Amino acid sequence: KHYRWWLLKELEFVNPHLVVALGATAALALTGAPVTIGRARGPAQFGPFHGYITVHPSSLLRQTDGHERAVAYATFVRDLRNAAELAAPL
Repeated sequence: KHYRWWLLKELEFVNPHLVVALGATAALALTGAPVTIGRARGPAQFGPFHGYITVHPSSLLRQTDGHERAVAYATFVRDLRNAAELAAPL
C-alpha cells in the first residue's frame, strides 16, 4: 500500500489495455484494499484501468490433490483466456 502511488504512476505511463492482478498481494496493491480472490476473481476496475483478478500461479503448485490441481490449473488457464479477450484492442 505504501508504494501504490508509484505503481499507479507507472500504469499511467504504460497505459495498458488491461492490468492482470496475479494473487491477493497484487490485487491489494492495485485496489488499495484487501481482496479475497475467491470473491473478486474476474474482471475488475483499478481506478481508471480495466483489470482482471486471478490466483497467483504459485498457488497451483500448492495443490496437493492431483484432481484439485488439474481443476485449479484449468480455471487459471480459463482466467488467462478471459483476460486476453478483455485486453484485445477494440
